Amino acid sequence: MRRILFVTALMVAFLSVSAMAQVNFGLKSVGAHIGYVMPNNGVDNTVGFGLQSEFGSFKLNNAEFTFGALLNYWSKSYGDPNTIEYSLSEFTIAPFMHYNLPMDSKFQPYVGGGFGFVSNGFKITYHNNYAGYLSNSSSSSSDIVFFGLAGAKMNVSDNLEGFGEIRYQLGDYDVFSINVGVNYLLGK
Repeated sequence: MRRILFVTALMVAFLSVSAMAQVNFGLKSVGAHIGYVMPNNGVDNTVGFGLQSEFGSFKLNNAEFTFGALLNYWSKSYGDPNTIEYSLSEFTIAPFMHYNLPMDSKFQPYVGGGFGFVSNGFKITYHNNYAGYLSNSSSSSSDIVFFGLAGAKMNVSDNLEGFGEIRYQLGDYDVFSINVGVNYLLGK
């Protein structure tokens, strides 16, 4: 219940600020990223990937903010495929906001964060090649996650923007990731 109240308070605060700000709504970019994911739960590091989109920006007292949404996915399997195999996966969907640090350079650094929904899956597969059977056991959970990030972006052409960022996510599984990607800029 506390999380629902917190999320509601954040949304009201965002809407209040956007009413006073110079707002530029609309689909601004779509992109993809790949990253090195380091779960903080005893699972080995792995590779993840995702999509993101920026929906606009607003200025408030000469400070510029960008907002959008992201989708992330990663999974890791380990064990012996002939006896027991374990698999853990995570899917995240979340809105984000970046504060674009004022700099006069090719790179646009930013810091930000967000909160969203995560779905985790865990599966154990038992193989018995001698008896000729296979058995599975699986479970899933969902949670609201919060994350902070820092990164930089740079135009690589008229319609493409490259970026790199680090992100730390708090939830069922705390996850640190290093991501690189590209956004296709719309409306340029």
